[in-house]
Amino acid sequence: MDILLDDLSPGDLFRYSRTCKEARNAVLFYIWRRFDIQNVLGRYFTSKQISMFRELQSATGMFISGSTALQFMAREVYPESDLDLYVEHRFRKPIALWLRSIGYNLVLHRTRKGLKLSFGQMVAGYYDADDGDLTPWEDVQFDDAKEKHDYFGAKMVLNFEQSEPYRKIQPITSLQSPHEIVLNYYSTCVMNRITHEKAYSLYPLATFDQRRSLIYLDPDTEERKAALEKYAGRE
Repeated sequence: MDILLDDLSPGDLFRYSRTCKEARNAVLFYIWRRFDIQNVLGRYFTSKQISMFRELQSATGMFISGSTALQFMAREVYPESDLDLYVEHRFRKPIALWLRSIGYNLVLHRTRKGLKLSFGQMVAGYYDADDGDLTPWEDVQFDDAKEKHDYFGAKMVLNFEQSEPYRKIQPITSLQSPHEIVLNYYSTCVMNRITHEKAYSLYPLATFDQRRSLIYLDPDTEERKAALEKYAGRE
């Protein structure tokens, strides 16, 4: 039965479930199995860590977006995808400390002067100024900080990695609501998010039934061009 239901769009699943009681029960059981967040988070965390992660989501308002949210709702698997986490900037420290505590390593950056930033400096948010000096992020104006990332208004992007097998988690912070970053994505197909208890899609009909996406921002950078090509290749 799963082989059949896997090929149905969400709209077709709904319509099929209305044909008879047996079909309705089959679809409900299928949804219960397929839309299990552990199917996605199990690539990054153990079962116990998933519970801890969702508690951290609830406490901080952190949500999942990007490729992971898209593949969860599309019932697909993108083996090369990262786990993108969006949260208010003030909650970055407990999230970073928790990721380190479960075995993820923060990718440390070097400054223009060749100095390697420590974990504490990275999480505290030291900004490598044009003159090579380190300045706390809190002393940098928001508009200036936005120019340092091609991440649609992000204040900070941290890269946590784990090997054997390789996994990558990116906490992405924002001074404003992190939903602003999602609303400024380059394409509507990735305007989805997963909170500690629910999953939301801004354009479910176009994205998952019609398999269409509106280009929201001009692909005027190599990063945006590569991102658009990546999602087009998953059609």
